[in-house]
Amino acid sequence: MSLRTALLVCGMCAVAVFAITSPAEYRKPAAPTTPEFGGKVLVLTLSDNGGGVFESADLKTIGDRTFIVATAIDMGNQDWRAGARVWMAVSEIHQLVEFNNVEDARKAYQAAFQNMTPRQRPARKPTDGL
Repeated sequence: MSLRTALLVCGMCAVAVFAITSPAEYRKPAAPTTPEFGGKVLVLTLSDNGGGVFESADLKTIGDRTFIVATAIDMGNQDWRAGARVWMAVSEIHQLVEFNNVEDARKAYQAAFQNMTPRQRPARKPTDGL
């Protein structure tokens, strides 16, 4: 192989490596989408099984943490936060359910929580050993 061919091959390799490793254009990361909660009633369940029913929700950021800030609604369970603005970390949200209005949320809440029959412990059998 001649010197000229070797230089040509090395040059082509260098151009190929440069073309592969340098991006044509630095792309900006896509802006995160922000959910719109306007006018919705939210039922939030947090990872520690806390949560509640809220309206007028908005997202706010403090430092590197994002919170849902919303007004608590009393659903007949005497929630001490009713009427207060509550901040809940988005990272702690396990489930979020949206309703169009307070009446729909109340119906669903009552169907799920107000008509619960108490759980009964199964009767013990004499063979249980205790």
